[in-house]
Amino acid sequence: MEKAQDHINLGTAFSLSRRYEDAIVEFKRALELSPSDGEILFQLGGLCTNVGNYGDAENYFRKSLDLNSMNLNAHVKLGLLLEVQGKYPDAVEEFIKAVELNPGDAGLYNNLGNVFSKMGHYNDAVEQYQKYISINPSNAEIFFKMGYAHEQAGELDGAISAYERALIANPRHAAVYAILGHAYLKRGEYDAAITQFQQALKINPNEPEVHLKLGQAYMSMGRYDEALEVLKLAREKNPNNTEVYLKMGMIYAGRGQHEEAIQMYRRVMEINPHDASVHNVLGYIYDKQGDLQKALDEYQAAKKINPNDIVILENLGNLNYRQGNFDEAASDYERVVALNPSHGEAHSKLGNIFLKKGDRPRAVGHWEKALALDPSNEILKNNLKILGETKPV
Repeated sequence: MEKAQDHINLGTAFSLSRRYEDAIVEFKRALELSPSDGEILFQLGGLCTNVGNYGDAENYFRKSLDLNSMNLNAHVKLGLLLEVQGKYPDAVEEFIKAVELNPGDAGLYNNLGNVFSKMGHYNDAVEQYQKYISINPSNAEIFFKMGYAHEQAGELDGAISAYERALIANPRHAAVYAILGHAYLKRGEYDAAITQFQQALKINPNEPEVHLKLGQAYMSMGRYDEALEVLKLAREKNPNNTEVYLKMGMIYAGRGQHEEAIQMYRRVMEINPHDASVHNVLGYIYDKQGDLQKALDEYQAAKKINPNDIVILENLGNLNYRQGNFDEAASDYERVVALNPSHGEAHSKLGNIFLKKGDRPRAVGHWEKALALDPSNEILKNNLKILGETKPV
């Protein structure tokens, strides 16, 4: 006579051999013979999870819990399954039920903390990680997760404290030193950030992102020679990281080393030719050098990529204005004020342009708008007075 246990035994053997599809067939046969066996349903839930059949897996776990709501493992497995599917509130519900059944299991608080973090409920995540720590205070990973949750919640003090405790638990964790350094960097404590980045590089000297962050910390302190030194190391280790070239370009440009800066920004363009901001910076540098045609070319390239960037439009308008290309300048300034009606400088320049073109009413209109935004501007007041069109502001 066919018995459910025979199919369970064979299904278990298949499962141990990772022949999950065959195992599912056997457990389904066992379920037909014993439809009220919660353990068979639980096993089917696990097997369906293994083969990625999440819908059936969830169904089997829920049926198993209908038969035995005290099945801790079923609540946990179902919670994990729901988490994988992005059904976070439902996952939280299952983990809470598991906690009610076994409040001394630290891993359950870890599960809850992870889901809350994915939901963006970072304070709730911290609370759960703290419960974990009250049971198991020596797990470096939990302190790291808690630090991340604090940081995402904007609580840098809590984040730094948690990261430091993670390093007490595991003082050889290079990534945590780097993340702690980044937290100090965000808080403006550059010396402390540098110390942490240097410690990270002692453990793992081949991490270009840490060199990059260390360079940023040096830049923030005005230590540009040291910044360039570590940024060059970052470039050697990852020659396709545009952020490295951008930072080096900033340093060179700030020092007036325009050719070196241009070389850095040109390298960025090789990697990412669609970066409007780099075209804009190149335009600014060429403008400073007096190479107005190259500046114009770069600003126009930037505008083509991002036609609604106010800074780009303003730079292009200013260059055309200085060169006497008033129609082109007016077009750019009009786009600026369409995007930002409170841009007083653009209104002022438009007033100047329309006066040169003999369109006094439009000149007055833009000057009045500019004066409304800057009531103390004596030049605008004088312009309007000369035209005899002054109106109360």
